[in-house]
Amino acid sequence: MDRYAYQGKIKRRHAGVNLQAAAAQYKKMLFILDHIAAYVAYVDAKSLRYEFVNHEFARLYRATREEIIGRRMCEVLPAKNYQNALPYIEAVQEGKIVAYEAYFEIPVGKKWISVEYIPETDAEGQVTAFVVLGTDISKRKIMEEKLEMAVRDLEMISAKDELTGLPNRRYFNMTLHSEYQRLSASKAVLSVIMMDIDYFKGFNDLYGHLLGDMCLRSVAKALADSLCQDIALAARYGGEEFVCILPEADLYTAGLIAERMRLAVENLHICHEASTVSSYVTISLGIASLQCTDGADILKVVDDADAALYMAKKKGRNRVEVF
Repeated sequence: MDRYAYQGKIKRRHAGVNLQAAAAQYKKMLFILDHIAAYVAYVDAKSLRYEFVNHEFARLYRATREEIIGRRMCEVLPAKNYQNALPYIEAVQEGKIVAYEAYFEIPVGKKWISVEYIPETDAEGQVTAFVVLGTDISKRKIMEEKLEMAVRDLEMISAKDELTGLPNRRYFNMTLHSEYQRLSASKAVLSVIMMDIDYFKGFNDLYGHLLGDMCLRSVAKALADSLCQDIALAARYGGEEFVCILPEADLYTAGLIAERMRLAVENLHICHEASTVSSYVTISLGIASLQCTDGADILKVVDDADAALYMAKKKGRNRVEVF
């Protein structure tokens, strides 16, 4: 064997060894990619065709690797998810690493998946492909949703009066300030009605606190039923006192609503032998309004409504007075 033939044989032997080593290395990498808890894919940046997917990615769509490789992303991903992914695909085609979370409705069920796109560039800096890394975050999302629901439930409990079921004073104050902020943009009017059950102490002394609590619940329901709950709020202010917020209602409109409330309570026909104004439970009401402008004192409208309520009591009770 001459020298050139021998060198050729050596080169072929080394080439075979290198190919075997590369095949072994590829097999190891494939084993790792198929056994990690992630969805992995390699996508051609121009055609958006899958050039590689791991076992977890294929299993996600109840398919084999061979059934997905060569297909375009729009042919594999659910239509809604593909549309949502387009801005991120465009970003990775520009060389950016992007990440987002999406809700996938896929053959194996509904899943929340955290997705990351990592671009691959050539020697000239052009994006030729990108890696897709996906992680199932469904359990985390479920826990987050449960936590959010628990927080909302806690907020509802803390904002509700336990006896009457109406919002409490704390929630009233929060709503008053938020409505003021909302209405300030249009400089709209906001009205407040303060209400008090007439001679309620005498009612409790005569009939007892159990019937007194039943009376409070009945009055609270009558007040709430008198309102359009989408735009108005009735709350328990404390004791036998109630309050109402009427966004975008002037004094005339507020007066009509207040009179409707007064009649609703009187028409409950709850006996009240300790009252000097009626044989039934009645309420006195005071109304005040405020134009919501920057710098206005939102708490003054509550003080004014309370002053009007005092005036209603002074003039004989079971009536509506305007500040």
